[in-house]
Amino acid sequence: MKSSKHKTNKINYGAMTIKVESKTTDDVNYEVRITDDTLYRSDNISDKIIAVLSFNTINPDSLKIISSSKDYSSNMRADIIRTSLFTTFANININRTNDCLTTSIEKANFLVLNKTKNDFKGYISVPKVIIS
Repeated sequence: MKSSKHKTNKINYGAMTIKVESKTTDDVNYEVRITDDTLYRSDNISDKIIAVLSFNTINPDSLKIISSSKDYSSNMRADIIRTSLFTTFANININRTNDCLTTSIEKANFLVLNKTKNDFKGYISVPKVIIS
């Protein structure tokens, strides 16, 4: 039985502290949970979870946004996701267009992976992921 590898990374996004938790059992399939870990959060923010993502390092078209919070603007969510992935994984490439994130430029008009309208489009390429 393979053991799960878990990594937690904290980054600053403006005045916010963002916690990025990544899990994998096979160094190929990853689940990433991005949460607002700011000590003094606004009372109108109901959910600490900003986004939950999954992707596969072999298939660059595999990024899936499983869920995301409506408490943050789509611009802010896209930037937080991109920044979180950049600082957590090596050699990750995300192109952001129209404040959205999808898996490939070719599919940007057809495949929207987020459950919340068309908040994310773009492209992700993950040639190598390093988790220590």
